[in-house]
Amino acid sequence: KQLVKAVKNRLSIASENSELRSRNSKEDVENTGMATPSSIPKRNKVVPVEDEWENDSEASEDGSRSGRSRRDHLTNLGSKHPAVNGTTSRQQHLHLPMKTSPSPDEIELHLNPFVADYSHKAVIVDAPVKSGFNYFAEAPSSDGITSSDTDVSERYPGHAELQAKRKLALIEEHVPSEILMHLRFPSFWDRDPSQWGGICDWDIFFINQIPEAKKHYAHHSLAGELKILLQLPRSSPAYQRASLLRPSLEDCDRNQSNISLWTQHMNKLAELAVNNRVDMRNIEGAAFTTGSTVVKKHFEIKTANLLRRERLSKLRETTKDAVNNPFLVSNETKNKSNKVADQDESEFYAEPESQDFISISEDLRSDNGSEYTLSFPFPHNISDTDDEKLKPLSPSQLKHFAKSYAKMSQSLKWVLSSGTCVEDVLFRKGNRLPVESSFHSWIIDLGDWETEKLFTAEDWHEIKRAACIQPKVDEYLARSLARFRSVRTTADLRKVLETTSYRNEDELYNRDRHFDAEWVENVMRHFLTEYEDPDEALKRGHLEGWFDANVWAVIVDRAFRNVSGLEVVRKESASKAVSTRKNRERARKDKTKIGRRLDGIFRTYNNVEYGSIEVAKTFIHVNSTKRLTDGLKLGKTMHDMLVCLNQLVKFDAKKVRRLQVVGLLHSGLKLQVCRMTNPKGYVSLLVRDELHEVPLNVEELKSLIMLLASVWKAKKMVTECIEVVKEKESPDLTEEEFMQEIIESGTMSLPHSIDLPWSFDTPDKKRRR
Repeated sequence: KQLVKAVKNRLSIASENSELRSRNSKEDVENTGMATPSSIPKRNKVVPVEDEWENDSEASEDGSRSGRSRRDHLTNLGSKHPAVNGTTSRQQHLHLPMKTSPSPDEIELHLNPFVADYSHKAVIVDAPVKSGFNYFAEAPSSDGITSSDTDVSERYPGHAELQAKRKLALIEEHVPSEILMHLRFPSFWDRDPSQWGGICDWDIFFINQIPEAKKHYAHHSLAGELKILLQLPRSSPAYQRASLLRPSLEDCDRNQSNISLWTQHMNKLAELAVNNRVDMRNIEGAAFTTGSTVVKKHFEIKTANLLRRERLSKLRETTKDAVNNPFLVSNETKNKSNKVADQDESEFYAEPESQDFISISEDLRSDNGSEYTLSFPFPHNISDTDDEKLKPLSPSQLKHFAKSYAKMSQSLKWVLSSGTCVEDVLFRKGNRLPVESSFHSWIIDLGDWETEKLFTAEDWHEIKRAACIQPKVDEYLARSLARFRSVRTTADLRKVLETTSYRNEDELYNRDRHFDAEWVENVMRHFLTEYEDPDEALKRGHLEGWFDANVWAVIVDRAFRNVSGLEVVRKESASKAVSTRKNRERARKDKTKIGRRLDGIFRTYNNVEYGSIEVAKTFIHVNSTKRLTDGLKLGKTMHDMLVCLNQLVKFDAKKVRRLQVVGLLHSGLKLQVCRMTNPKGYVSLLVRDELHEVPLNVEELKSLIMLLASVWKAKKMVTECIEVVKEKESPDLTEEEFMQEIIESGTMSLPHSIDLPWSFDTPDKKRRR
């Protein structure tokens, strides 16, 4: 309503003064032959602020102002002026782009010469000039009607010359056509150089042109474009603008706005890539099981064309909305950019494994604390350390997973009483997962609730019953441990150690009989000194090495000292079993791959491995990220050891079912014993025993007693596994049978009763140069 009233008031003023202005204009033209600024109709009327205040109470009674004061009139009209809306720059009244300071030549070319200048104390009482407005073409005539270019040229001498000069200047400001021919993206540069913007403007343009683009591609292309533009004359605006963009491109890694732009873009690309791989596995898995090439062909066309176009079109819209506002860089943003100056670009997005599939780090953070994390219900999550990242599965990994499934004999698979085939269930589940899980190594973790949901209650109970029974503690050792049942103080513990013994006084020491009881007594003596220590070292935080040397070496390493031919290898030792798996398809030109380095390995002197150890310096909770990641790594290593032992027993099914590989998880003062066995089919079971802890106080000595019993059971399983491997392949043969075996040796390979599949291959990490 205020705007309508203001327009009506303005029209009334124009009608009153039109006749007077017409007379003055004719007189000036007749006398001088030139139109003076005072006689030309002014588009913008300047009213000094002082005059407005002085005449604030004056109002015309003839209806020209409808009884309104000049201040109200100016307020209504000025509400549509840029100064009222927060824009105070004088560039709003020029043909100049914002964000640049006009030079004297530009002001001469673009400023309307017929508009009187105004000071900072003036109020403009007319509408703001529109972008690209031509003052000469739309200058109001004396009768209020817009004049044409011909009329203006006749009425205003010198207009044609000024217009030609202005057009020539505008042509010189743009990049010449012969230079545009050599540019890869001429549409971005074929405009006023002052409107090119900054590096983020180029990145947004590049993403719109190539939606799957990455940061280094966009900036490499910009560097090539700037190299061509810098061949222009130094006085040209295009050269000056290009010379400013060049240092900005070199420092773009320190620009928080640019980092945020590519973080959002790569996060969206990664999300689309994960969804695309899930669709691919659903269709490709069905095609593999049915053997239908038609389904595969349909999937390739659908994925390559339709799905990709649909998602990339959505990506364009999402990217435009996401990057419109964050790139008006403020001082706060510039200050924040210093925080990430030393961070590597790979922390914000991951390089693609191939052109079609994009890998993403699971922890993509920005400075404002936001993060993008892939979270899944199964227990294998991102590691707490920088060297363990959960990455999406690649097509080659899924291909090997399908091959291992295809090699399985249908008659040797594990079929439950309900008719459910365990291998088929694992294959269907693993083929749908976007990241690696124990399913891909054909391992069932009996402690994983997500795996339990794949089977019915009856089937799950049958699977748990198939696991090997844990050995019982020796009665002699149990009696020795029972001596410490009533200990509550360090004095009680010292009294038991001094007054009782693990053997009778008249009994000679027998290593086979007394070693374990002596080991228990030595452990108790060691922790007696720890409990009496006034510094209470057990209650303080330490590194992994401290726990290895002062806690677990006493408990674990010394417990296995009586196993003939076996040693506990700590630190800096790669697994031979994992190395065998990695090099099973090695060609001569390839380098030999080393196995995974573990915190401890139970290995015989002839390099046969029977168990592994993983250590962490702290224990957060059972399902912490670090613990779950170590659990996956430990399970795969144990599975590789089980496969190697399977080969040592010549794939004898009866022996394979009796093999048990041991794994120990140390987390601070806590210990959990894991064991792996192959009860039936091609599936291995991972059983996690109860979690035990070294007590901080002597009052809870019972916890230490139960922990020692659990370690003894682990040693017993290792010794039994060694005995199975050393068993004779067959009973004593007769002379005729032995002769027949000699004759047929080397002529044919015996069929394998059971050939366990290897663990899932993890892609090699790219080394940073």
